[in-house]
Amino acid sequence: MPMVEAKKAMNEAIEAFGSYLRLNGYGRSSEGRKRLVKEIGVSEQTFSNLINGNTHGRAAFDRLNKVFNYVGYSGDNWIVY
Repeated sequence: MPMVEAKKAMNEAIEAFGSYLRLNGYGRSSEGRKRLVKEIGVSEQTFSNLINGNTHGRAAFDRLNKVFNYVGYSGDNWIVY
């Protein structure tokens, strides 16, 4: 997959996940989001960076998987273990 297509796919996946969170009660400043951030064990800012694709590495991968499992997300372009 060319780099341009890969970036487009990643941006679409990030947008889809953000929409999923908003539609399922985990939007910004919601009680669900506050519980989720506490469950993951990070600050609100770190959580936002994580779900917006601005955090990388193994710790980010593990935290994202924890988020996916907590909220029941299984969208396209995500690896959940």
